[in-house]
Amino acid sequence: MDVEAACPVAPKPKKRKNSSKPTLQEIALRFISREGNAGSCSIDENSGCSYTQVTCDVGNFVRHFRTQHPNAARRHGLMSEKDTGARKPRAIAKRLIAIDRRLLLESLTKLVCYHNLPLSCVEWEGLKQLMDPIASALDVTLNRGKNKMIIHAIANRVRAALGKEMKNILLSLKVDSASRFHRHILGINVQYVLDGKIVIRTLGMVEIKERQTAAFLKEKILDVIQSYGVSIEQIFSVTVDNGLTPKIWEFIEHYVQAFEPLDICTKKLQERHVSLSDFYIAWLMTINSVRNMFSNPFAQKLTKALTDRLVKLKSSQAFQMALFVDPRLNFLNSKLFNEDEKLHIQTCIKDTWNRIRRLKPSPSEMSANNSSNSNSQFDDFVTELYGGTLSKTANDATDSSFVQQLKALEAEPRQDHTFDVFKHWMKRRESHPELFEVAMVVVATPSNQISVERSFSALALILTSHRVGLGQDALEDILIIKLNRDIFEKEAELIDWDDLVSNVNS
Repeated sequence: MDVEAACPVAPKPKKRKNSSKPTLQEIALRFISREGNAGSCSIDENSGCSYTQVTCDVGNFVRHFRTQHPNAARRHGLMSEKDTGARKPRAIAKRLIAIDRRLLLESLTKLVCYHNLPLSCVEWEGLKQLMDPIASALDVTLNRGKNKMIIHAIANRVRAALGKEMKNILLSLKVDSASRFHRHILGINVQYVLDGKIVIRTLGMVEIKERQTAAFLKEKILDVIQSYGVSIEQIFSVTVDNGLTPKIWEFIEHYVQAFEPLDICTKKLQERHVSLSDFYIAWLMTINSVRNMFSNPFAQKLTKALTDRLVKLKSSQAFQMALFVDPRLNFLNSKLFNEDEKLHIQTCIKDTWNRIRRLKPSPSEMSANNSSNSNSQFDDFVTELYGGTLSKTANDATDSSFVQQLKALEAEPRQDHTFDVFKHWMKRRESHPELFEVAMVVVATPSNQISVERSFSALALILTSHRVGLGQDALEDILIIKLNRDIFEKEAELIDWDDLVSNVNS
């Protein structure tokens, strides 16, 4: 029998990939502009795309090219085979909707400034599908760069409105600082009375890159307030967080029982606005509570520390004025101030009234008061004919009335500690007009900078770990709009949105 020798079967040669065909990563790298570890999209120079990665990831860029630039991606071979085939366009029924540029741009501004979406949200696939047809119909270009320019223009409108609102009035500043992701932010708030209400405005959330010396911070704060047309003469007080000295409070950790009244006082002082006299009352109530802890061995020391702090607070000129116009503390036979202190405070109040008068426009500047102007012209005509000068008895009468009203504060009946001082002075708006204006400045003076600290909470929502690359100007523009929402809502009614789009596109 013939036996054939067993012969091993040679394996089939493996198909080799075409080594000349570039990979997706190699193709994608051609359209990524590199700068160190960072990368930015350059697949379509005409699109205005500003997509950037702090640390370049080619896979993410491929996905970006496919979703945001499908035509360019298909043209350069970056689409997968299933995506390259011809697709039958889906028929979409047309609908009539009422929308204009204002509604579109106002909505996008709120998405970024109110709801904390990034400037690049208009380049997200979902929003892009929704917004692009609307933007195309309204002839508006939407991308991160345009969004940033629009928000900057709106923020400038808000700043201009704030400048007009603060013109010719005395203001109280509040200043604080915070750090987030190694970026140091200086927050500047201002507080005053407007239309019978105490308002708090955010003037700046300024990034500080230099060493924070007292001289540098003073210069930076002056730059911010002067950018609104506010002069030094308009600043009535400045509230900063000096903190409590460790020497005074080093023993508090041992006084657990004494913490309850302090906690109540602290929560009271964290309200949106606590006037200086309300602060003083809350502090007195705390002292009274601690003083009555007869079984607490530490109550005496804590009472002394609180009382010493109260004495220091009372030495402040703004505090003295606030207490003087408060009938809960300054009343007939009150022992709060001695005679020398009363004279000094009255002088300060007069100086404040004079500052208010100097800030007011002169009669020649008040063009709206036509009757006053015509009367003034006629008086000048009579002077030209017959000589002489006008009597200043009206001004003298005003000054005399002001002094009398000021003296009368010492004879006020005493009010209980729940008395509303703000409403008290609002009722005297007509009967004590000059003293009312001073009182409004004084009661609007803040005792804390809580509103600035709350601004930093908004900063935490905007400057997240995913948005650390947000530019300084864009960050401040977003926060100015977010933290002055009521001003933005008013300005939205006045902005010429077509003109704004034209300026941004030019």
